[in-house]
Amino acid sequence: MKLARWLFKLSLFAILTGGIWTLLMYAQQINYHVSNQSYLMSTHLSYTIFFIFALLLPIFLYNIFRNRKKVTALKHSFYLFTAFYFIMAPTVVLAFDNYLLATPQGITYNTFTSLNQNEIEEWSSIEKLTLDYSKEQSFTGKDGYRLKFIVDSKDRDPIDLNNYNSPLYKKGQFLIIYERIASHGVPIEMARPLPKEGVDPDSLVAEIYQLAQKQKERP
Repeated sequence: MKLARWLFKLSLFAILTGGIWTLLMYAQQINYHVSNQSYLMSTHLSYTIFFIFALLLPIFLYNIFRNRKKVTALKHSFYLFTAFYFIMAPTVVLAFDNYLLATPQGITYNTFTSLNQNEIEEWSSIEKLTLDYSKEQSFTGKDGYRLKFIVDSKDRDPIDLNNYNSPLYKKGQFLIIYERIASHGVPIEMARPLPKEGVDPDSLVAEIYQLAQKQKERP
């Protein structure tokens, strides 16, 4: 019986955690959705914060419920929940507003520390795209090159869309953004050429650099 009860509580806890996490992600997608959007996605950090909040919230609520008839324990549970809420609430709000939205008309990218900068920036307002790279080592110890995809705009500081908290996850997503920028005549600069050796020809940095080189060679 104890095992069955424990499994029931664990299953209920997993359902609640998954439900809250899914609800937060779905609410973000609904809240920032616009017609004809090409891409709307949040970041690794935001999804992690959503999960931590969804994981801990049921635990604190369960402790309050379990200690409802024990005055001292209830106070302790309530104080812990209050501290958790005041720490997590603003963090979840920042995570909720951390996303990238791309449309045929323009782009909106809210970093984790920004808030309510939701106006779509037209592609034509981008002053230039700078391509660069950094050398990094994988878990296997093999050296590689990470693309820097730096967007300079008129009304904000330069942003590297391939930062470690980037809302772009796949090569195809970068290619879509690149093509949109290039199609609007935005200058594309290569800060330095890629090394002739040691670069995977199928990597993101190699493919983006190849596209930029071809565009540079056009008459």
